[in-house]
Amino acid sequence: MSCSNKKPNASLLVTLDGIFDAASSAQKTRLGFTAARTAERAAEAWGCETDPGQDRVNDIPGDKSMKPESSGEVKGACQGINTSTIGSSADANAPIENCLIQSKDGLGTQYILGAYYPPFSKARTLHEINSSGLAGKGDDTYWGSAVCSNGERARYIIEPSVNYDGRDTDGSETFSGDAAGGKKQALKEFASRSAKRHGCTGLTLP
Repeated sequence: MSCSNKKPNASLLVTLDGIFDAASSAQKTRLGFTAARTAERAAEAWGCETDPGQDRVNDIPGDKSMKPESSGEVKGACQGINTSTIGSSADANAPIENCLIQSKDGLGTQYILGAYYPPFSKARTLHEINSSGLAGKGDDTYWGSAVCSNGERARYIIEPSVNYDGRDTDGSETFSGDAAGGKKQALKEFASRSAKRHGCTGLTLP
């Protein structure tokens, strides 16, 4: 949450991590509402004047409802990605959007595309990323950014999944022989659509 009465760009951020696997829709929804209510109470306690908005989501899909979509059938946040993916819904009000690129060797998620809007764009950091750069490249990671309505920048990232342990170590198989080009094109498709949904402009990509 942005604090309008604090120094420029001051924000309050609350995160909750579940320790359960294969969480049900009800569990995820409860966790989400707990985080939102915690943030509202923290804002009140710390004198952060903010607009928490209205409850827009009453149900969050459970893990078992998330199934890979084949290339050509991709919808939601992954639309335009030319390989098998699992993605979140395309939501202009979501502060974070994700698309999980599936490996062609069948060993699950290989790359993660993420869109992070303020204040999450500040909290989300990687050791490969120069936070002052508008776009760039790290070890198997690419990122870009765009300017949103409040003047703050959103960040868009593609990075390898830490849980992938297959043979396609650089993404050449998943991206049909052009690993670097495939990752940058995937980031471009993902970031362009997400930025447009959120009304952000001046997208800069590597």
